[in-house]
Amino acid sequence: MSIEWDVLVAEMVILGGIIYSAIYVEGWVEKRKMHRKEREEAKRVIKFVTSDLKKKLRFVKDSVQYNDFKPFFTDMWDAVLLGGRQTVLPFELFENLQHTSRG
Repeated sequence: MSIEWDVLVAEMVILGGIIYSAIYVEGWVEKRKMHRKEREEAKRVIKFVTSDLKKKLRFVKDSVQYNDFKPFFTDMWDAVLLGGRQTVLPFELFENLQHTSRG
């Protein structure tokens, strides 16, 4: 009984190609998930900062109208500008804390 080396080598090359392709596709899918998550997070941060600044504009407008000048805080805006993005807490938790602290 002789070993058919050409068939064995062909099967091993095909098996190696399948394994390499599976690993490559898995890595590619993970990168896409990570990019999609980063884009969604960036959109949420921009939306939150925009709404926060619009609220601050109303506060400034009322302050000018009634000559009642008070300081205001922009925690999320500061976190985005200074840190590139808010990294200490998850975005949802930070947003909830932001809304409850002003209650």
